[in-house]
Amino acid sequence: MILPRSLPRIACVCLLALLATGCGIKTAYNNLDRLILWSSNDYVDFDKRQMAFLRAELDVLLYWHRRTQLPLYAEGLRTFERDVRKGLDRESLLVMESRVRSWGEALVGASMPLFGELLFSLSDAQITELQAGFEASNAEWLEPYEGLDAERRKAEWSKEFGDGFENFAGRLNRDQKAIIDRYRGRYRPDDAAWLGYRERWQAAVVALIRERKSYEQFELEFRELAFNRERWYGDDYRALFEHNESMYRDLSLELLGSLDAKQMSRFSDRLLGVAEDFEELAVDRRIEEPREACLVTCGPLGTEAIAR
Repeated sequence: MILPRSLPRIACVCLLALLATGCGIKTAYNNLDRLILWSSNDYVDFDKRQMAFLRAELDVLLYWHRRTQLPLYAEGLRTFERDVRKGLDRESLLVMESRVRSWGEALVGASMPLFGELLFSLSDAQITELQAGFEASNAEWLEPYEGLDAERRKAEWSKEFGDGFENFAGRLNRDQKAIIDRYRGRYRPDDAAWLGYRERWQAAVVALIRERKSYEQFELEFRELAFNRERWYGDDYRALFEHNESMYRDLSLELLGSLDAKQMSRFSDRLLGVAEDFEELAVDRRIEEPREACLVTCGPLGTEAIAR
């Protein structure tokens, strides 16, 4: 199953990105805090007070995620593996999509205290820096596809899809390559439309921060931005998304239904191995429950981040 780009990207950090990583799942997950802190520098150079808050609240978020969400991921992966092994149908595929979407929404909701206070605390210079970081990230994301005509972009898509599928099921056979090649004709490149939506949403975030409303009002409007991104899709991206979403479902069902015995064994081992890793990570008693911190809600912006 290939998930469309409409799902909250933060969910992928904790699930799909881990599945595709070259290092072990446990190692990758146990270093997520370092990865996120390192990635944040691409957008804003936080001051000492903000960084202390980010570190503290990130520990809280990841502890919550480890204890409450990883068991759900493991259960979902085990169920999906059973569904594929007995013959995946559209209803089961849609159930899995719904599960992953709910995981993403739960993670976005749990992230609100961290991102809300941190963004509200930004200085004017940091807001400008954030805007530049968005622009640089967008350019970096688009770079591999820039200048490609529709047919070359479709060819790149089929290669990326095939490589991703092989990561789970092993080498594609001739018939499976033909299936992907056939769906290449149905795939509609959406890079420019998706980027337009992303830029509109980012501009709305920056504008909201610049308004300098009360934190209570900012929090409400930022939550709306986070949970209702579809408002910024635009007609072009919405049409492309709906078309490609339907195509991905058909392709996933056909490919997963074509697995031979060796591929099915690899696919099952891969998913069940990840599920087991998630279960073990969830009960790791070496991880102690951290204390929450505050940055804006505990007093004036000049107040140091404190445990509460």
